[in-house]
Amino acid sequence: MDEIQRILTDCEELVNQELELEIKLNNKTSLIERQKQVLQITSSSEEGRITELEDQLLEEKEKVKENAETNQKQEAQFEEEKEQSLQLQIGQLQRELTYHQS
Repeated sequence: MDEIQRILTDCEELVNQELELEIKLNNKTSLIERQKQVLQITSSSEEGRITELEDQLLEEKEKVKENAETNQKQEAQFEEEKEQSLQLQIGQLQRELTYHQS
């Protein structure tokens, strides 16, 4: 009878140990799942940030292109105004020269 009681006690201990192991396994599994979710969220947010930065880069490139075009127009306008000013100065000098020669 003592032998049967000892076997039953051993079985009960084994069942308790199995339950503890199952609980630990479930906890570890839950932890792993949460870590996976965190990694997915982090990965998604990093991908979102990369996309956001790429969009900003495209916007900045467009601004640079627009500024370059504006600068070219301004340079052309400046050159034209400079040429007109020089022509006016030449005309004035020619009139002064003509006036002094006469």
